[in-house]
Amino acid sequence: ITHQHDIDADNIREIRVGVTDTASRVFVSQLFKINEFPQATATFSLQYTTASTLIRKSIKLEHFTEDSIRDKKVGDLAKKVKIIGSIPPDKPLGTELEVVMKNGATFSTSIDIPRGDSNYNPLTEDEIKEKFKENVAFSKKISEKKGAKVLKMLESLEKLDNLTKVINEII
Repeated sequence: ITHQHDIDADNIREIRVGVTDTASRVFVSQLFKINEFPQATATFSLQYTTASTLIRKSIKLEHFTEDSIRDKKVGDLAKKVKIIGSIPPDKPLGTELEVVMKNGATFSTSIDIPRGDSNYNPLTEDEIKEKFKENVAFSKKISEKKGAKVLKMLESLEKLDNLTKVINEII
């Protein structure tokens, strides 16, 4: 939705996220409230991940640092996210999103299976490689050059006689 519409988070009145009735009653649907472990709170919060994605136009590892999680703009928008049990049980991974703007305009979208589900809606090989590179960069533990070497090794994992070679590159 963030790629199809120019949504200004400051002009959002309400956000409705439709999930199954069961999902609407579990921990991911609880009110977003930062506790002593902010990364876990944010990771398992539909309110946080929805608000963060609408503001930042994506969801990446850097959005789960403590500074990003404590961003007041994201916290304020998260308060506008309502989780609703509106998806039928035969679509357990389905989600609906409706963004209502202050001027009355409404933007909506829905999915039956989230992008990245390895069985039903997998990422492409190029998307997986790009995600690996982004994670290496975010880690600040492995150089880009070493990351490229590890990726090359992982691409032909079945040809390696010993996983120790991969492990030694990442530690």
